Amino acid sequence: MTEHYYIFIDESGWADVKTYKQSKYYTMCGLIISEGGRKTLKEELDKLKLKYFHDKSFILHSVKLKRKLKTGEKIRDFANDLEKLLKKTPFYLLFVVVDKEAASKVSWVNSTVYERCYRSLIGNLVKFLIAKGAIGHIHAEASSTEQDL
Repeated sequence: MTEHYYIFIDESGWADVKTYKQSKYYTMCGLIISEGGRKTLKEELDKLKLKYFHDKSFILHSVKLKRKLKTGEKIRDFANDLEKLLKKTPFYLLFVVVDKEAASKVSWVNSTVYERCYRSLIGNLVKFLIAKGAIGHIHAEASSTEQDL
């Protein structure tokens, strides 16, 4: 049976190359995980969320984590439990980092940044899937309509 892999794509920073003085880099990351790994990871993350937040739907964003966990000790305990969970879950990470100052010098605009990042991530995903003889599913969190390529 053909194995299925999922890639979840998200970014950090602003794609606007004009903002390089405030934020030098724009990063896009893709997490690749097998169908079985995804199911297991979700179940384990739900348990972790219930343990610390009493809510499986809690979103794991750094600002919310700090606000909810409050103390350094609770943050360390959560981080240790998360590390244990991630160590037993096989996954792959792909990153694309754009030096926005360099991109601005060659006249890139926001859509160029998005297009080049997505092209790189998806190109590497395709190579991964071919090597594995697998089928892929893409999930991208677009924070703006500008990212809809």
